[in-house]
Amino acid sequence: MKTKEIQELYQIKLHSMDTILHQISLMDQVENEQELSEIIHSLLQAIGNYTGADRVYVFDWETDQKDSLSNTFEWCADGVAPEIDNLQAIPVSSMPNWVKRFENKEVIVIHDLEATKNSEPEEYELLKTQEICSLIAVPIYANHQMNDSSG
Repeated sequence: MKTKEIQELYQIKLHSMDTILHQISLMDQVENEQELSEIIHSLLQAIGNYTGADRVYVFDWETDQKDSLSNTFEWCADGVAPEIDNLQAIPVSSMPNWVKRFENKEVIVIHDLEATKNSEPEEYELLKTQEICSLIAVPIYANHQMNDSSG
């Protein structure tokens, strides 16, 4: 990679990180759901740009019983098909290993999806249908509770 390309990449990363931090700071100042949705979308886009991701999602609990999750926000890079409509009311049984890890406040990093085929078969099947090769998943906590869209 040439010096100029490295500098351009660095500037993109720096701008994306600035946008991420700015969007996070704005979340506390929202006055309605529409503003929050716009900030979340901008935040996901900045995270996607920073990481070079094809997609960035937010999932919320579908029910108070916390037995299923739904994709509530999604950002996709240009030319990448959205999956939000296909990722609704996903039973926790489809991702038992992840839920346990999220409850322990663990981040999930998968460098090669194929390496998880035997150790996490349920999660593997869910991700393979989306043509995912690598992934980072982070639980969102508020007031010591894992993300809960029901309040």
